[in-house]
Amino acid sequence: MARVAQSLGELLRALGNSIKSLYRLAPAATIALIGVWAFLVTVVAATPDKATAAVVVIVLIVSIVIYSRVKNYGEAALALVLGLFTAFTISWTPYRFALFTAAYFGFTALILLISSVTIASKLEDILRQASIFIDLQHYETVERQLKKVVDKSNGGMMSPVEKAECIRFLAFKKFPIGLMSHALRGIGQLSVITKMEHKDIASFLYDLYKMGITTDSPSYQAGIDNILSFIKQLPVTPKEFFESFRKTRKFVLTGRANRSQYLKVLEKTMNDGLSPEEVTLFMESEFPVAKK
Repeated sequence: MARVAQSLGELLRALGNSIKSLYRLAPAATIALIGVWAFLVTVVAATPDKATAAVVVIVLIVSIVIYSRVKNYGEAALALVLGLFTAFTISWTPYRFALFTAAYFGFTALILLISSVTIASKLEDILRQASIFIDLQHYETVERQLKKVVDKSNGGMMSPVEKAECIRFLAFKKFPIGLMSHALRGIGQLSVITKMEHKDIASFLYDLYKMGITTDSPSYQAGIDNILSFIKQLPVTPKEFFESFRKTRKFVLTGRANRSQYLKVLEKTMNDGLSPEEVTLFMESEFPVAKK
């Protein structure tokens, strides 16, 4: 129940943020939309045949859900029209309406239950794999730790399964469990800013950990916050930054430069407008291989 309430809260917050964003982009359209829905609610409330009105509302909600899933107006409109034809051609008695609602909500509850079991099973399988990889002999204890990380960490809009997949990736990389909640928070923030895949961002944050080699939670969290500020102030797209980083991270990981030197040169080349290939060539000359 706690997870259901959390998911509902996240859904309502997302809906509120969507309305706010829509209002900032198109105030007139947002006001018109709210007006249409207010008119619809008024008409439904004033309809004498409450059973028909309730069926119409159910059909409308289902059509909206279909559109949100398939992003196809034709399919959603077809479902709406067929549902409305059914609602208006049937003489709704209390018994028929009760039977309809029982069948519909029973079906919906069953589908939600099956989906929840499937998601829970997938989540458990991912965390089990990660915990076995971390410590085969004590994997059950490790699995409980990882589950707490998934449940309590602030991963932004990431789903529990996406969090678990990031944890599994970090586990494969021998990433400390104590830093995983900080990594998930950073992945959630960066995914909002960059719109990149969660696993790519997890790989990036793992590289930052390798560059610092610290098991101190405050230091690692401060490093993530600093890199967020660093990325946001650069005059390049997130894609260009991450491509340049992937091509040049070797200079720090192989010891040819320390992190401070590397970030300073990276910032300079980004501000100068160099392409990822040009950034790599510049760093080759800036941090040459030490002669034996």
